[in-house]
Amino acid sequence: MELNDDAEHFPALNFYCDWAAHAVMVKEGAKRIVRRFNEWQKISDEARAGGIEPILDQQLKAALDETTELRRFREQLATYLTRNQLDSSVAADGEKWKAFVEFYAQVVDACPLKCSEPGLQYVDEVIIKFLDLRGINHDEYSITKRQVLTPNQIVSRAPTICAPMVVDFLLF
Repeated sequence: MELNDDAEHFPALNFYCDWAAHAVMVKEGAKRIVRRFNEWQKISDEARAGGIEPILDQQLKAALDETTELRRFREQLATYLTRNQLDSSVAADGEKWKAFVEFYAQVVDACPLKCSEPGLQYVDEVIIKFLDLRGINHDEYSITKRQVLTPNQIVSRAPTICAPMVVDFLLF
């Protein structure tokens, strides 16, 4: 992609390729994802404090869904492969996509996405963990989220202290 100057035309694909090549991601794509989860955590904490169910605005919900469902990655991979006259069935075929995601997950598993910038109050790092739960459910995959708190944060959870968030991709 870099040799052909295609990275700017395929930002999601470029991000996922970079992620596979780096143990820690601190580029803008990683920061954007961390900011999304920071906002999600803020809304969740505020709703919980008020005793209500969190309600996400549609734009944030769509951005989180896009991130957790790997939609743009899959779409851009298929387009890129087709454009370069390569076999795109890995992205087009559901079974091949599942197998691809399983192998990709092993590469990026626990490689954190980091963002250290002012204004983040809840999350400054997102760690993706892929959990293999095949045989339990036949869905393609499902996503859960959990925030990991340091011991100091467990004792006194202050909204100004950031914590890593672990996002579990469950492979079924």
